[in-house]
Amino acid sequence: MRLKYILILGLLLAGLFTSCNKDENKKAGFGALSEGAVLFFDKYDGSDIKVDYYSITVADRLYQAGEGTSTSGLMNIIDTEIAIKRGGLYGLAYENCNMFAVKKFEFLYAPNKATLNQELLQYSCGREITHRNKIIKVDTLVTVPMGVFNTYVMQHKEGDKSYWNADKGLVMYERIDRATQTIKETYKLNRIM
Repeated sequence: MRLKYILILGLLLAGLFTSCNKDENKKAGFGALSEGAVLFFDKYDGSDIKVDYYSITVADRLYQAGEGTSTSGLMNIIDTEIAIKRGGLYGLAYENCNMFAVKKFEFLYAPNKATLNQELLQYSCGREITHRNKIIKVDTLVTVPMGVFNTYVMQHKEGDKSYWNADKGLVMYERIDRATQTIKETYKLNRIM
């Protein structure tokens, strides 16, 4: 009799853990990045700090804006249509470059969980590879005005680095001086609205 109760309790607990895991797998990637969210970044350039210098608005793509028109596109991040869903941030591109193209395909741009040396291909129309980004560090703690986050580091073309957190998305970005290969400026997340 006692063994029967233990077996029933075991089955109930197994069902409970299974249902929790199923719910966990249904979560969208980067929970803080819902449509309409705006990420505000402070700019660090030597000893100079400019608060709310740069912003990214989440919509059908990541719209970048900054002080003045010349700062738009400072971050070398995805510039195609996007979808945020289970697994991370996906880019969308047209199957071909024809003006009347309607069929799109998805590619993983920034995963929720990355592995060291993972290569992430970025595409334009016609499945042409435009960038080969690479995960160069995992489990890296960064401190930004919004808090301390566990991140992975993605290296972009020309050496720029972006720091991604599984919940908040992009939390820090380092622009690299191409001539000296040193950090030129850093953008740190200060809030999400």
